Amino acid sequence: MKIWAKLMDGDRICSDTVFEDKSAATYDRFCGWVAEICKTLDCSTPILLPLHFSRFTDFKNVRFKPDDFVDSLGHDSLVIEQF
Repeated sequence: MKIWAKLMDGDRICSDTVFEDKSAATYDRFCGWVAEICKTLDCSTPILLPLHFSRFTDFKNVRFKPDDFVDSLGHDSLVIEQF
């Protein structure tokens, strides 16, 4: 699975990364993937709920807003999508 993660300000991509894993998506793996992506992007990790994983598996993307983070995100959103 390939995941493209983007830190966004409006419609502008401020920073992005591609993450690859050959494992099937499970909630626990998804949590680990998001933590690794956030470490790579040097941003805080969002609070992950089963709803986020459900949106990722159903729609192949999920958008985290600043309210999803305990610490300040510093951007409008973090978008994670599968391609």
